[in-house]
Amino acid sequence: MAIIATAILPKPIDGKAMLAEMEKQLELYKPFMLHDFEQTTRSWTGEKPKFVLVKAIRASEMRLSVRVTGPEKGRRKWWYLEKGTRVRYAVMSKDFVAKTTTGQIYSVAGRGGAVHVSRAHPRPGIQARRWRETAKKRHEKTFPRWMEAVMPRAAAASGHALKR
Repeated sequence: MAIIATAILPKPIDGKAMLAEMEKQLELYKPFMLHDFEQTTRSWTGEKPKFVLVKAIRASEMRLSVRVTGPEKGRRKWWYLEKGTRVRYAVMSKDFVAKTTTGQIYSVAGRGGAVHVSRAHPRPGIQARRWRETAKKRHEKTFPRWMEAVMPRAAAASGHALKR
């Protein structure tokens, strides 16, 4: 008695179609991340930075990164607020209200006042706003869920639809 075994081979994966579907989803997710960064400068006057999302797709990961671009003055201001500063010598008047706060991704109408410079009376520096950290926390859960939801469509595009 002869035993015959035949291998069942799956059809090849269409990797290009799979990646194209996943890239499409990255493009659809971009506005949500951009919105958060644009909110940090919503109420600013004068030069503002621009935010550009850069996608990186590698064999082991898909990543969206934000690049701060635009006018130098706007970029500098954004980074001073993002990272904070050391001691400063500009003393704001009593009616000064900041437009942004640490750990919040939004900008409100602030209130300025007269600025006096005094080397004799240094003030604490600007408290770091940490917008990148806050945005990362906000998207750490939603982005993976978003990409997991696309996996069945990407599998179908590759010729390997998941059966339920």
